[in-house]
Amino acid sequence: MAAVRRRYPSPSRRAAGSGAKTPAGAAASPHKRSGDALATYRSKRAFNITSEPAGTKAVRAGGRSFVVQKHDASHLHYDFRLEHGGVLLSWAVPKGPSLSPKIKRLAVQTENHPVAYASFEGSIPEGQYGAGDVLVWDRGRWEPDIDPDAGLQKGHLSFHLHGERLEGAFDLVRTRGGKAAQGPGSTWLLIKHADEHARAADEPPITEQFEDSVMSAPARAKTRTAKKQSAKALPPSKRASKAKVASGRKGARTAMALEDIELQLATAVESPPTRGSWVYEIKFDGYRLLAAADGDDVRLRSRNHLDWTRTFPAVTAALQALDLPSCVLDGELCFVKPDGTTSFQELQRVLPRGGHKGTPPVEQAHLVFHLFDLLFHDDEDLRALPLLERKSRLRALLPKKPVVPLAYSDHVATDGRTALSQACQAGLEGLIVKRSDAAYVGGRSVHWLKLKCRRRQEFVIVGMASAQSGKRTGFRSLLLGLREEDGTLRYSGKVGTGFDETLLSDLSKRLGKMRVDATAVRNPPKERGLVWVRPELVAEIDFAEFTRDGLVRQASFQGLRLDKPATDVRRERAAPVRSVAGKKSRAASPDTDASGPLVVEDVNITHPGRVVDSPSGLTKGDLARYHERVSELMLPYAVDRPLALVRCPDGDASPCFFQKQKPRGTGKSVGHKRVGAHEILYARGARGILELVQFNAIEFHGWGARAAKPHRPDWIVMDLDPDAGLSFAKVVDAALEMREALASIGLESFVKVTGGKGLHVVAPIVPRAGWDEVKAFAHGIATAFAERSPERYVATMSKARRKGKIFIDYLRNGEGATAVLPYSPRARPGAPVALPVKWRDLKHVDPAEFTVREATRWLRKRRVDPWADFFELQQELPEMPQDR
Repeated sequence: MAAVRRRYPSPSRRAAGSGAKTPAGAAASPHKRSGDALATYRSKRAFNITSEPAGTKAVRAGGRSFVVQKHDASHLHYDFRLEHGGVLLSWAVPKGPSLSPKIKRLAVQTENHPVAYASFEGSIPEGQYGAGDVLVWDRGRWEPDIDPDAGLQKGHLSFHLHGERLEGAFDLVRTRGGKAAQGPGSTWLLIKHADEHARAADEPPITEQFEDSVMSAPARAKTRTAKKQSAKALPPSKRASKAKVASGRKGARTAMALEDIELQLATAVESPPTRGSWVYEIKFDGYRLLAAADGDDVRLRSRNHLDWTRTFPAVTAALQALDLPSCVLDGELCFVKPDGTTSFQELQRVLPRGGHKGTPPVEQAHLVFHLFDLLFHDDEDLRALPLLERKSRLRALLPKKPVVPLAYSDHVATDGRTALSQACQAGLEGLIVKRSDAAYVGGRSVHWLKLKCRRRQEFVIVGMASAQSGKRTGFRSLLLGLREEDGTLRYSGKVGTGFDETLLSDLSKRLGKMRVDATAVRNPPKERGLVWVRPELVAEIDFAEFTRDGLVRQASFQGLRLDKPATDVRRERAAPVRSVAGKKSRAASPDTDASGPLVVEDVNITHPGRVVDSPSGLTKGDLARYHERVSELMLPYAVDRPLALVRCPDGDASPCFFQKQKPRGTGKSVGHKRVGAHEILYARGARGILELVQFNAIEFHGWGARAAKPHRPDWIVMDLDPDAGLSFAKVVDAALEMREALASIGLESFVKVTGGKGLHVVAPIVPRAGWDEVKAFAHGIATAFAERSPERYVATMSKARRKGKIFIDYLRNGEGATAVLPYSPRARPGAPVALPVKWRDLKHVDPAEFTVREATRWLRKRRVDPWADFFELQQELPEMPQDR
């Protein structure tokens, strides 16, 4: 008999009772709660493009609806939503809900959605957040068993569902390993309770039993129609992204969407570099844009992924008129004054009110799109080429006679101090300094530097000071803030000049809709008449200096930065040029490295400019920053696990070697001890990994056990190693067959690319069995495959017997044997990465696209960690079936 659980009444019922108290944040102020809670949702969508509800209508708190929406976006998943406090609390469930109490489903909390979203079905257009088809898979009513607000705060929400497909008791339990303690980004487990509605684990999943919408058939037809219409209206860059685009001069293929290209950004320095091969370009004062063109199909994208194609019709029309072959151009859109200088303030005046969503004004005659880089051309990825070669091909692509409003941004190779002096005298904002032989690399780069003639940077608008009576309309000044390294906002002063009456009126109305009761800054000024707003708008400010307290002096407002998110705004500090400009490009020699140390997570990385991979130009410093970026993902598999390293002390200029002992000179963050006949080393945390990178470790291989329990393996690795002549598709088929075989004996498994043509199928197990048992189990699986399909598989290392076959390497499951760890780089050309992937994506991946250089792109593209519940599974080592 199922346990009876107490039902928690809805807010409206509690309010009706005598003396009932409303829990904090539940339903005391429904309209205000809903408005604040939907800010993130609205900021991610352009409602003049997508048909998703804007959620602007007030909703009474107290509703208890729920909905599960099947969302076929970049990856198929299910959105689980519970109505509470006037919004839909939302989680993305990659595999969908399960009715088996033994199956825990990963659920990643996302932004709140409006209640009206519960009935949304349709196709979210390409280029919009969450592009893809949405249908209502289930809907109904939910009843919390405990106070929902208390449960959310605690991280354990218990409830009953009464839906058309889902019934009974469920739990949402927040894990401790999530990216955030709570809120969007935090990870939970959706668990079914054992009751009369539960199903056995071996029954077909309910998501396979029911795949259609619970809404009407006409609604489903409408979804299909919308999908076809969306495909017809697909922008050129998206159509190109669906096809394969050649990567590099060797013809490797990769799928590349415009949104996946990360812009290369410049590092601020105090003075020009004095050594190395550098060229100088004008620093324009405008909006950075990427342009994708293919004949008359043109698309413009801002730095923060907004579609500006319709915002600047003259630019779009000019690119269409050139009838360019498929290409991606990088440049900056500016307002050019009669004296030839650019003005960010004037650019603001010709932008449509409401940014990219509004109707552009007729007059944009002073706009110029300065083009300075060519990233793709005729299906060829040019980003690995040296800068001057890319610019040469850009100049050849553009017509010799200028086409208004397009302009080629030329460069000069000259003395840096002279160039900067001349630029400042001419009234320019500054210069961009670029390494002439460097590749195009996404993110903040040491191969692009910026020199400014005056102080200017972005600030977050955190509030406004009320205007004095009769003095001016709107506000007296804007209150500014900057984020510290820990993400908190710090008050940074005021700006009260640079506004005209129209701007004052428009901006005060806009900020008036963003008012909040409490400030977001940690050190607010103690003055009267201050109004605080949500810290979402970014302002460009010209100023004289920062005071000792970190406040701006003589500030002047230049305009809003609609192309930059407020979360990215930090105080910009110009670095000594020697600390960054000594780092080499891919063409530099490792023997002439004159750069100083780089500090990453308190670890000094010496010789950060030493090239470790010539084909990509990857440096030791790049490798350290990569490990800093993937630390949270890699550490669960790497920390406190016996390691084997591939070290390359001179980069790829000399041979590398394998090492299993602790390198001399490493600190306490790298542990070591003896285990039987083995002397092992292990990392105690992120610092330990980075210390090993400092000692030139590139590859990280690990035992199948922890250093604390070295005789009890906690995973099984089936290494699928193909003969050189076999295609990757054959290995994929083998991995899927291996997955099915393991599942048939009760083991759920995961898969990762290895940085080559092979694949690892990995099954976590509770650390109870010994090495002999685990190795014997893996040997039995490999032998069974080889005996059943001897024309496809072999279980021995003999090269003569492996020709045209896949070697199933079970030997990685013995004591002292290792396998490359998830997220480890490989010391191979291009610096590929051993990357976990989803089973459903395996047939569509190209291992060559997962490299250290491309980490930012594939990390952003992948919304959910495919191995997120790897260590959540409590699987015992099964007995091998007797009849193979």
